[in-house]
Amino acid sequence: MKRFYTVAVAFIVAAAFTGCKPKAAVTTAPPLPATPVATNTPAPLPPDTDTIDMENDSFFVHGPARKGTGGTTTTPDTTKTTTGSTTQTTPAVQNYRLVVLFISRGSGINEKARVDFESWLKNQSKPVKWENTRWGREGEQSYCLKLDEFSTSREQDKFVQDARIALAGKDLVIIEENVPCKGKR
Repeated sequence: MKRFYTVAVAFIVAAAFTGCKPKAAVTTAPPLPATPVATNTPAPLPPDTDTIDMENDSFFVHGPARKGTGGTTTTPDTTKTTTGSTTQTTPAVQNYRLVVLFISRGSGINEKARVDFESWLKNQSKPVKWENTRWGREGEQSYCLKLDEFSTSREQDKFVQDARIALAGKDLVIIEENVPCKGKR
């Protein structure tokens, strides 16, 4: 009996040092029911229900809009809402190729990093446009860049990589790609 405990303890210690874990018990699934399972086809919609079709990067709402009582059409750049004879156009949410967020954790942003980044932007060999938005109580702000100035995605990727290098190791800085500009309405 003593030998059994010695072997068991040795096995447990060896397993702990080698990262081995005991195998879980294998269970089998119960057999499938003999009755046929319903397919996932939707029921037909009543004629006045809104449905959405996507065609050429535009969304068309059918239903009340089809009957002339109102509806919404969305394209990548705008949203048009029609009610009776009135149409309102509002800009759609737009993603930016690069968004640099200067955040705070209770004592303000890293102002030196922000000033250095803005200086870096101004000193680029190719002029770059950006939007600066403020959105927090402690000076939090975003630098949002579309990077339309670059003719190829390879040039944009190089610029983003250079920006990441310029901001490497900076505290309270977040770099995001292909997201909406935080703080922009």
